[in-house]
Amino acid sequence: MKPRTLVVIDQVAGEPVTLSEAKRQVGILDEQTEHDSLLSSAALAGRRLIEQRLGVALVQKQLRARWDAGTEVLSLPYTPLLSGQGLSVQIGDAVPLAAASYEVDVDARPVTVRLLVPATEDPMAEYWVGPDSPDDVDPLIKSALLMFVEHQFSHRGIMTNTGFQELPQGFEMMLAASSVSGAY
Repeated sequence: MKPRTLVVIDQVAGEPVTLSEAKRQVGILDEQTEHDSLLSSAALAGRRLIEQRLGVALVQKQLRARWDAGTEVLSLPYTPLLSGQGLSVQIGDAVPLAAASYEVDVDARPVTVRLLVPATEDPMAEYWVGPDSPDDVDPLIKSALLMFVEHQFSHRGIMTNTGFQELPQGFEMMLAASSVSGAY
C-alpha cells in the first residue's frame, strides 16, 4: 500500500547532470555565466519530474514514509534502496522494530516491506534511496534529462506564437523505455 505521507529528511548534494554538461547541451561555453541559474533550475526540475514519473531516485536522499494503522505491506516509494544504508521500520512512536519483525523484497518494484507483527498504530519507515554515485544514473535517463534541459532553455515560456510547446517525443520515449513496465 502507498504511504499516507512521504517526507525527504536529507539529501546528498550533487545532481546527475552538472552545470557544465547542461551548458554543453545548449551550446554555451563554461565561461558564460548569465544562464547558470536558468540551466540549474531546469536540471533540478527535470530530475524531479523524472523521479516522479518513474518512481526512481536519481540522487541520494533519505525518506520518511507513514502508513495507516493496520497496513501489513508497506510499499516504499522510490528505488533503488541505497546499498549499505539502513532501513528503519517502527510502529507508532515505539522503538524501531528488529529486522526479524519484517521481510523486505528489494526485487519488487516498488520495494515492499511485509510486517510480521500487527500494526496497531501507524507504521513508519525511514530509508535511503538513490544511486551509489551520480555516475550510476542510467545513460538513457541522463540523456532524457539533458533533452529536458535543452527544451526548457529553448522554450522558456509555455506559449509561443504557434501554441503550446510540449516536451519532445524523444524525451517521452526515453522515459517509457526506462520504466519497469515500458510505460508510465
